[in-house]
Amino acid sequence: NERVELPSNCYDFTVAAQRLAKLAQRVKQLGQSYGARKVVVACLGDFLNSDRRLDELLSNSTNRSRATLLAVDILRAFLLDLREQFQVEVYGITGNESRVNKELGWSDELATDSYDLMIYEILKRGFAGAEGIAFCGFRANELLFEVMGRTFLCLHGHQIGANVQKSVQEIAGKYAAQGITVDYTLFGHLHASAIGDYHARNASLVGSNAYSEAGLNFCSKAAQNVHIVTGRKTNPTGEVGTIDGMKVDLQDVTGIEPYPFAAEWEAYCPKSERKLHTPSVVYQVVV
Repeated sequence: NERVELPSNCYDFTVAAQRLAKLAQRVKQLGQSYGARKVVVACLGDFLNSDRRLDELLSNSTNRSRATLLAVDILRAFLLDLREQFQVEVYGITGNESRVNKELGWSDELATDSYDLMIYEILKRGFAGAEGIAFCGFRANELLFEVMGRTFLCLHGHQIGANVQKSVQEIAGKYAAQGITVDYTLFGHLHASAIGDYHARNASLVGSNAYSEAGLNFCSKAAQNVHIVTGRKTNPTGEVGTIDGMKVDLQDVTGIEPYPFAAEWEAYCPKSERKLHTPSVVYQVVV
């Protein structure tokens, strides 16, 4: 729901639809080269931008109720695109920007008062009974899922400190105390890609905005991470297998056809309101 107009980056719903279409293309190419049969989509929170601060309110494209339905349109098209080639599983957690209330909550009751849950559940109900796609779970803050015997931990990332490696290992240690071994941790929050041995930070469809560039002196590109997981095998040295992680650069979407969404809401913000009107000139004659 953010509108970005910078020399280094432009973003709106149309660009979001193009970038997701480009991501699906890359996933299909990688899936074909690896012989993949299933894609797991991990939604790490913050489907919508916040509107709690004036800077965000002015840069948002529309109100968040309309933005929810636009997001559903685009994400639905993305999932249908993936389903053409793969079995699809979808998981989700809450972020911090999509919360309905101003206060940040950690309890399930408060944290799930979120547009992230709303978008996930609308998609889940829309795909109910559809073949080849399953919505397998949504949680507040943290979620575990398995792929080919590997346990992945989903976080949004706002609970991770400045020392990322230390924070990730501390959180994994919490699960180890419960007898759960986390093989890989996925998170986002900061809009910049970083892929490591045991964790990966996912960037954003948005890329740089005014706050990150002017307020934080922090530049980034629109991107998403893709991880190819192979099954565990046992050899003389123990169990082996791979998690190949890579960044898909989505900054340039030249020539990419956007997914369709509600065209009647395309002129969705005051900056675009002029598109709704035919200009006219009124002459006043004074005698």
